Amino acid sequence: MGNPIPATIPGDFEEGLLPFPSVAEAKRDPLYVDSGFIIDELSSEAPWTFSLLYGDDGAISIPLEAMFYEPLKGATATVFRRHKTSGRIVPCQISQDDPVFRDSSLRSLPWEQVLRRIIPPRFDTVLTPAIMDVLNQDQMICMALGVLRVLQLQLMNPVLFGWSPAAKAEGPSAEVLRALARRGAVATADAAQLAAKLASEVSSLPVNRFLRFLEAARRLSLMRAIPPQVKAEAIEALAERLGLEVGGRAIMQGGRILVVAKDARTALQIASDGSITFGRAKMVGTTIEIIDPVPIRALKP
Repeated sequence: MGNPIPATIPGDFEEGLLPFPSVAEAKRDPLYVDSGFIIDELSSEAPWTFSLLYGDDGAISIPLEAMFYEPLKGATATVFRRHKTSGRIVPCQISQDDPVFRDSSLRSLPWEQVLRRIIPPRFDTVLTPAIMDVLNQDQMICMALGVLRVLQLQLMNPVLFGWSPAAKAEGPSAEVLRALARRGAVATADAAQLAAKLASEVSSLPVNRFLRFLEAARRLSLMRAIPPQVKAEAIEALAERLGLEVGGRAIMQGGRILVVAKDARTALQIASDGSITFGRAKMVGTTIEIIDPVPIRALKP
């Protein structure tokens, strides 16, 4: 019989089982996997994992197939194992009605070895509620970023998003669409020129590319008489030039424009007056919002 533990976890556990009589007792240990993590990351491509970094630099990567939004029903068998590289205590659980318990090939094995073999790591809303809550937030952010991408493909603001009119449009409405498209094309060209100029100015600064990006955005914020939509496009073009990735862009309440990083951790906000602020992004309801935006500080000489 093959080991049912997901593929990225075998070999990462110590051999023995930990002597916790209950989930509640395990959770009291400061090394329980559900507490102490400071950074989380949801993979954007296969293999699909949710990775956690802890305050003591321990790290663990959890396959999404080991994570569940519902606890197991009925009687369960629960054991605890220690993850080698992070030292974290990981819950392993299976339903006692699972057919794996009736596998005849297990009868000759010591009971502890049987438990290690058949009971896989499990993360759910009872065993690891903090991890599941953060995973839920990250997945909501990924969905919201998807919505931002869709918004950029909708004819909601031709000037902002640089839309071209349909080729077969005729009559007065066609003239309006063509005018908007011309204005959008000019805005895009202006943004590209701005981005090129700012990227050239910051390229030799002795800091990493993210700080160069912020410094360029700060300088862009100080430029007057440039429409916010042009600044938003320039920010995206700057990010591309500096090797950074933008997750999406959308018009927010009050005419603000939000440009969100691909990892959805941070965002830049362009106000209607053209000023640019920076802050951490967070889910508010079903949308992404910037929390406590602050002006970008100039680099120290």
